[in-house]
Amino acid sequence: LLTGRLILTWSPSPPRQIVYPLATLCDPYLNLFRGIIPPIGGTIDLSPILAFTVLNVFTNTAAALPAEVDAKGNLIRSPTASERVGSVAKKAWARRMAASKAKKEEKEKAAAAK
Repeated sequence: LLTGRLILTWSPSPPRQIVYPLATLCDPYLNLFRGIIPPIGGTIDLSPILAFTVLNVFTNTAAALPAEVDAKGNLIRSPTASERVGSVAKKAWARRMAASKAKKEEKEKAAAAK
């Protein structure tokens, strides 16, 4: 939406049917940053750069916070990194122990068969 709004501002006579809805949605957000970064020379508006940067930071932050919700809307606690590593190590240990036990049983069967 923001990109479309910015591209349409470059056009000398953009279609009003497209500009007004986009302006209604995008301008309140862009106005937050226009107060921080005033236009250079009265025509060059750099506030969208800051608007996109802030939007990118929030989007990346939200993506970095994984959350799982069950069918009832209850939050499912996901394991922490150390728990995931711990569970992987436990599974690897369990596989090694099972393989060791299987080898031991094979040796015992071979000894019993003799």
